[in-house]
Amino acid sequence: MTLPIHTPPIAGESWTSYLSRVSRRLGCPVGYLPHHSRGITYPDNIAAVAATYGLDVATVQAMHLQRWEGIAFPAGSLGHQTPRRRDWTAQPPHCPACDHAKLEWHLPWILTCPDHRLHLTCEDQRLRASEAAVERTRYFRVLLTGQQHYAAGWIKPPADVFDNWRDALTLHHRIHRNHASQRSAAGRAALLEEVAPFVLAPTPEQAADVLLHWWKTAHPGRPQASLLHGTTTIQARHAIDAIATDWKRP
Repeated sequence: MTLPIHTPPIAGESWTSYLSRVSRRLGCPVGYLPHHSRGITYPDNIAAVAATYGLDVATVQAMHLQRWEGIAFPAGSLGHQTPRRRDWTAQPPHCPACDHAKLEWHLPWILTCPDHRLHLTCEDQRLRASEAAVERTRYFRVLLTGQQHYAAGWIKPPADVFDNWRDALTLHHRIHRNHASQRSAAGRAALLEEVAPFVLAPTPEQAADVLLHWWKTAHPGRPQASLLHGTTTIQARHAIDAIATDWKRP
């Protein structure tokens, strides 16, 4: 079966947003549409879904979060999140000025809408985003295309770079005792800028210097090694080992 009215998708649109627009054109609830879903993993019968909506398979895949599996989050992790790890959200914030929802808004790294230069929000308030916050969104968009980038001194594939960002936030939280979820949209964007020097450091030595600076500005004396445990990337571990060696010097 093919729907009587064809609705072209908008570039970057999420599957749930697309279904909402289709339902409005047909004048029926989304729940009445065939093959409606949350747009997380690809449907088992994706060819039939594509045919029903008059789309090709690649277009349907591009509107599901699974397209970034192995890039923005580990392969096989969709639907298996833990309270300590949130790689995506089923109910994302939005841009109050956009007329459709973008798939990238499901990712915690995307905090602004560069088109309207606004912070994403769960309300209708329009909060202007800084140039740095907008540029950070553009940076993450490049990573989502699969391009390699710096990860604490090494050029790494995007999956490793995203892991390094997670490690940077973990280390920053443990040293400064802050928590990103307790911040406003602008505050979370500012936090990414605070940890960016560690992730984007061009050499491992410079990454270690950033980590050491965090500690020295937050605490007197030598840090407790237990605060720096739990990181996952070799880049973060190398930086930790480097400053640990520095602490042992007379």
